[in-house]
Amino acid sequence: MQEIHDDNCGNHASGRSLAHKVINQGYYWPKMFEDVKGYVKKCPQCKRFAPASNRLSTDCHTLRIPWPFMQWGLDVVGPLLRAQPQLWFLLVDIDYFTKWVEAMALSEVTRQQIVKFL
Repeated sequence: MQEIHDDNCGNHASGRSLAHKVINQGYYWPKMFEDVKGYVKKCPQCKRFAPASNRLSTDCHTLRIPWPFMQWGLDVVGPLLRAQPQLWFLLVDIDYFTKWVEAMALSEVTRQQIVKFL
């Protein structure tokens, strides 16, 4: 099991996939699927690259924002295809708590326009 999982040609497959590869090599034992799942759960590389739903809860980070409009995200998107003449950029502002979005089309991005927008 270890050789198939960790070998140079191994791909750190999930428990079920690894169990089927072991069976294809001609091995079988009672409770094999449980042993393989336990082995895969202990593999650090499998934990790191697992889908988000299978990762440990310590990998997740919650945003600690206690009230609306406390923290904002500001980004400039562009250059874009012109919807109206001379409007190449989009200034986007997002509130992290409520997910409220404000946006404004700009011809050029300057400090004065950003201050005016905020």
